Amino acid sequence: TYLLETKFGFTGCGFEIDEIQAKEFNKVRLNKTIIADATKVDYREVFQSKGLPSVIDYLQVDIEPTKNTFSALIQVIKSGYKFNVITFEHDVYSNLFNYVYKISAFIFLKAKGYKLVASNVRNGKLSQEDWYVNKQLKFTL
Repeated sequence: TYLLETKFGFTGCGFEIDEIQAKEFNKVRLNKTIIADATKVDYREVFQSKGLPSVIDYLQVDIEPTKNTFSALIQVIKSGYKFNVITFEHDVYSNLFNYVYKISAFIFLKAKGYKLVASNVRNGKLSQEDWYVNKQLKFTL
C-alpha cells in the first residue's frame, strides 16, 4: 500500500495485527494503518466511518497463514461492499493444504459475482495469488 499511496494517490485503509509493525507503517503513511485482527473486523463499520464508496476499486487480502486470509476475505465480502479488483494471496507454494483455501476462495468469489482473471500469479518461481474482477466491471479503452 505504500507504493500505491506514494506513486498512485491511493486512499483507503489497511489493517495490521502487530502494533509495533503498524506504528512503523504509520510513521511514513498518509492513510493510517488500523491496528486490528483483520479476521474479526466489522468492515461495514470501518468503511462507513471512512466514507468509502459502496464499490471500492481494489482489495488485497494477504495474511499469514492462508486460512486467515480466507477468513478475512469472507468478513470483507460479508460487509456488503463490492470491489472492482481483488487479489487473494494463497501461497500454495509453501503448503499444499493452501489449495483448499485457493479453491474455497474461487468458489466463494464466483458465487458473489467475481471472475478469476489470473491464477497462480508468481513472484519469481513461487505461485502466490489469484486475481479476480467484479463481473459487473465495465472496461473502457
